[in-house]
Amino acid sequence: MHFNEQQNNIINSMKKYVILAAAAALVMTACVKTNVTSSVNENVNDGMKAIGFANYTPKAVTKAAAGNYVSGTTLVENAQFAVYAWNYANDESFDSSAAPGFMAPAVVTWKGDVEDGDANTYSPLRYWPAGDTPDKLAFIAYYPANGAGITAAAGLGAYKFTAQATDSEMVDFLVADLVPDQVYGGTNASPTYPGTVKFTFKHQLTRVGFKFKKTDVPATITITSAKLVNIKTTGTLTVSYADAATTTVWSDQATEEGKVFTVNNPGVLTTTAAPATVEDENLFLMVPQDMVAKPETDDDPAAQYLEIEWTVESGAGDKVTNKKKLYLAEVLEADAEDADPAKINWTKNMSVTYTITIGPKPIWFTATVGDWDTPETTGYFVEG
Repeated sequence: MHFNEQQNNIINSMKKYVILAAAAALVMTACVKTNVTSSVNENVNDGMKAIGFANYTPKAVTKAAAGNYVSGTTLVENAQFAVYAWNYANDESFDSSAAPGFMAPAVVTWKGDVEDGDANTYSPLRYWPAGDTPDKLAFIAYYPANGAGITAAAGLGAYKFTAQATDSEMVDFLVADLVPDQVYGGTNASPTYPGTVKFTFKHQLTRVGFKFKKTDVPATITITSAKLVNIKTTGTLTVSYADAATTTVWSDQATEEGKVFTVNNPGVLTTTAAPATVEDENLFLMVPQDMVAKPETDDDPAAQYLEIEWTVESGAGDKVTNKKKLYLAEVLEADAEDADPAKINWTKNMSVTYTITIGPKPIWFTATVGDWDTPETTGYFVEG
């Protein structure tokens, strides 16, 4: 999965960590944030102008089937997002407690990454309020409108989300910043297309990816199973607006009993170098959550871990099967094996990649020779 940099508005920061285990290490990298600025246009209002939507601006980060995810900052054609809108008097301020009765919601079908909002359709079409002192409008949106596992709030409020384990249903859940106090040709609109509303969508999930490699040993290593266990799969995202800022907060996370996420393991590891990118099949979009420390006994099932199984074959034809739990809370700084563990939690809009390095330890031999036992002195006396 590739990340495109556009208009100098994408901020990339990288963090490297390592999870140490007896026979494997995990490296976590990357936190990606996206900010988009809006152009400003003079206020113009000249009558019955349709409301359009433009400049969808997320980044591609999903494991979903090809038709469900975004490439770069462009939506897949015919993807849909839902828009809520409020109207209120021109001399009033936006009331975050009011119901979004103007659009509740409108489902926009994306036709192209262009500023012309007419290209992106919804029905019934709504129009900008007109007159000397037209009503102002406020807008908020979420993506995807038809995403599996999303139970939407009415505009601002609590969105329920459940992570899906099936590729075709896994979605990149995004919520746009609220765009308040808009009239035709207002500060949010494109200078070229003053009837459009531009959204800044932000990722609400954590992108988790997996890569595999081996150390430089003359043995055949085969991954036979890899799965994520005890992951919190559901959560409530509360969206609020105050002091010109949109805030989203996750709460009420829970684990769906017995649910695991299968990682598409690569089978035989043939190289000591990790892949340059994470395969789509090994990308997961997860509910943000705090990592629970490894339990002292197996009676505590709350801690999240990656369970892997692998075999090691030497030239002699023998095969040894191995199995290990790699707890996601056991993290050290990269290249600092003597560092204290640092718990790395999953947060919204964070991209985390785990590189699992399998390194079997060779069996070596050395020897010493024991000394003779303490000698006994004796003899015979012969007469004659």
